Amino acid sequence: MAGNVREVNGYDLGFLHLDIDWSRDDWPAFAHDVVGFGETFGVPVGIIYTGNHSDPSDDRWLAITGERVNEYEAWAGGAPVHVLFQSWMDHPDQALPETEPWPFTNLLLTYFTDRSTLGFAADQLAGNIALGRPVTASSSEVGAGPERVVDGDAGTHWSAGAGPLQWVEIALDGPATIDSVRLTPAQFPAGDTTHTMLGSIDDSWVELHVSSGSTSDGVPITVAPSSPWQGVERVKVETTASPSWVAWYEIELFSGP
Repeated sequence: MAGNVREVNGYDLGFLHLDIDWSRDDWPAFAHDVVGFGETFGVPVGIIYTGNHSDPSDDRWLAITGERVNEYEAWAGGAPVHVLFQSWMDHPDQALPETEPWPFTNLLLTYFTDRSTLGFAADQLAGNIALGRPVTASSSEVGAGPERVVDGDAGTHWSAGAGPLQWVEIALDGPATIDSVRLTPAQFPAGDTTHTMLGSIDDSWVELHVSSGSTSDGVPITVAPSSPWQGVERVKVETTASPSWVAWYEIELFSGP
């Protein structure tokens, strides 16, 4: 591409900024490759860091953005020449003051003063007992494995790569109490679905809840039982009806208020 610009215009690009598809498993490697390619032509390459359209709050959007900075720059060793923080989404709602935790400018201040504190704070992760737990599924599309439903990032998703009947199962850290559940579907098109939630209690599967009705992409399904489910060792979400391939952005299981 850079070579073609030179051939047509007689000069190289002044810069190139990557608008990343965060759902790609290989996005850090892809960014590395493009940065290296730019270097061969003397073209500085930068990254546009963002959160997700479906993030429910300012703090979640900012935390997800920080996690992506960490994934590329701290863990993958990336070094973009330019860095852009940009949002065309509903979050964050506040720009100033930068000294408060959740305005947009605080993200910039933190990036340049203490990058190690970017990402999820401990209190943001507390309560979701599904986070990072072992997970299996009936089937998975290449590049969309089931571990994505428990990674805390609504910009990634598991997909069965097929329609119902499909399931995803999460192993909890010992018998647990579940006070509420939030399921965020990755669903095209919208339409009527049926999802059955099962819990393994004392090594026997028990039906905990059936969700039936019209659902759509990125709109969470929330479940709050009248009394908490107790002694749950594993949770399976089984989809028996859907107009689309079965897929989830996140499955969150909350213990405590």
